[in-house]
Amino acid sequence: MNSFETVQNEALGAHAIWEYSRFYNEYSETHEYSPVILALPVLPIVFNARARGEICNRNFREGSLLRTISDTRDLYSGLQDRMEGLVGLTLKSLYLASAVDLVQYDERDSLIIPKRKTPLNIELSYGKEYDQIIQASRRIGAWFGQLDISEIMIHFNVVF
Repeated sequence: MNSFETVQNEALGAHAIWEYSRFYNEYSETHEYSPVILALPVLPIVFNARARGEICNRNFREGSLLRTISDTRDLYSGLQDRMEGLVGLTLKSLYLASAVDLVQYDERDSLIIPKRKTPLNIELSYGKEYDQIIQASRRIGAWFGQLDISEIMIHFNVVF
């Protein structure tokens, strides 16, 4: 297994998506659940070392997302292609998160419902990189929870 597969795998993706969904729900004004479609850009963003480094230096307020995008516009160019390239990994990660009861998929409304509310206590040899992926996932969840889907599409220049 190469280093790319070691770090960018379904288990890490499942954890990242679960954290994203928890924080989306927590920061949404009406405590809504994330539409599945909004999970598609999560892994392409958090698996990018420079993007997650910038994201981890920000707080959970919506304005931090806008500052991150304006300060590092080049990080998000090509997100559509990266999102399409990682759709398979994202779907496998969602499936795994569902299989281990981290999330539940609401078929009727296409929502990701976080089932586990308490943080996972995981100690892995990935160290700082793993922690940054999880921290970035939380911030993206908080930011996306404060925006509607059209705002996310405009800010990130993506189409679902």
